[in-house]
Amino acid sequence: MNPLKIEDLSGIQGDILLNGFPKKAEVFSFFTIRATQQFCQTIQTVASSKIATGKDIKDLREQISKLPKGQIIDVAKTNIAFTSGGLTKLSNSQRSLQRGLNGLQNSAPSFVVGMQNETEREALGDPVFSNWNLNQNGGGSIDGVLIVAGIKMETVQAELKNVYSQLNKGGEAVIELFKEIGVERASQPGHEHFGFNDGISHPQVFGINNSPSLTFQLDDVVQPKDTSNFVDPGVIVVGRHGDENNPKPQWMTDGSFLVFRKLEQHVGKWNDFVVNKWKDAGSSGPAQFGAQLMGRWQSGCPIHIQDQRDDSTLALRNDFDYGGLTKQGKCPLAAHIRKAHIRTGFNSTRIMRRGIPYGDDFRNGQPDVGRGLLFACYQSTIENGYRFIQTAWANQPGFPTGDAGLDVTIGQGKATDPPSPFQIGTKSVNINPINDFVTAKGGEYFFAPSMKVLRAGFNIENLEAKL
Repeated sequence: MNPLKIEDLSGIQGDILLNGFPKKAEVFSFFTIRATQQFCQTIQTVASSKIATGKDIKDLREQISKLPKGQIIDVAKTNIAFTSGGLTKLSNSQRSLQRGLNGLQNSAPSFVVGMQNETEREALGDPVFSNWNLNQNGGGSIDGVLIVAGIKMETVQAELKNVYSQLNKGGEAVIELFKEIGVERASQPGHEHFGFNDGISHPQVFGINNSPSLTFQLDDVVQPKDTSNFVDPGVIVVGRHGDENNPKPQWMTDGSFLVFRKLEQHVGKWNDFVVNKWKDAGSSGPAQFGAQLMGRWQSGCPIHIQDQRDDSTLALRNDFDYGGLTKQGKCPLAAHIRKAHIRTGFNSTRIMRRGIPYGDDFRNGQPDVGRGLLFACYQSTIENGYRFIQTAWANQPGFPTGDAGLDVTIGQGKATDPPSPFQIGTKSVNINPINDFVTAKGGEYFFAPSMKVLRAGFNIENLEAKL
């Protein structure tokens, strides 16, 4: 399969590579399609005028890098992705797409059944659907999602309204079912609600992140010796080198599968746990205990490199490994960053995270609900990416060894499972199988097509021969 070059970014949606959209505010707007033929016509215009490409984001980041400190560019950027049901609905108007969906049940089975499926729910360890609050509010099935992000929420909301207006030019082709709104925390920019620096250690893509034509520094600094953090482009983008082992239909080339999850964080419970249990864990205090659970101090400093104190000068360090899959060390085996990225092979399981916090900051005495992370990630194969990390690693107390423990942040067991001992050196603390700190409140699987597919209005008959 073909490698990826910086020039190819013009054919890929913009939130997938190069750290994605610059964002302090973001809206995930979930929609249903009412008129498929009209939608296939209007999406062609919207794709050319409103859907941001990777090149658009590269150019924007170059502009931002030249601004004086404190200045911003007040723009909002849009991407779009579709559920399996949404693509099937569109295929009723585009026969070539109907043929193009053949075989997806073998190459992308999780995408085909969707996250809102009982078998998939059980596999992920999610709560029953009645406890989800990702609501459709009636009106139809979730056919897709518009992702709009920028620096100011007013600009983001105005852009979203503009995109819907263009999609519905000539009649009601699509309607919004509901939206999820994320905003960077003003009190701790770049940090999630437990207080940890988020978005560190994105995989770097060969042909893109090491391109000599990049004239700006990415948010996530890559150390020159950190070759382990580079992945083949086909790990993230369909149909490129590295995606040979799980071939998808040709029309999916330069697209990527999007996983969306609404994860509610119970900050009060987390705070109480680290305050009350750090002595049982043999830690020096709540801050070190929290770092041991996460694998990084709140600044982002890896505990594997500095286990005694937080050092913000090491916040973006990624040039390290753990010395082996099962080697005990300063970073516990079940620490979140170690469970999710073991740094010993398995580069085919990497994902490109694009989440943002939602909800107000927690304050003592307030309800411990209504805040968390709108988690989003891209990968070329859901089964090798997000789903594998969740089901084979985070949810398994026996990974990488029989006494490692559950991933405290995203691990989910069954109510009938016994408490899992989270090992820290020679000591351990018990972790409940039903996650006390993070509750999945809903989600779905999507596919973000290439720009060529969108500009063709999903008429892929002539397109496939050119790919």
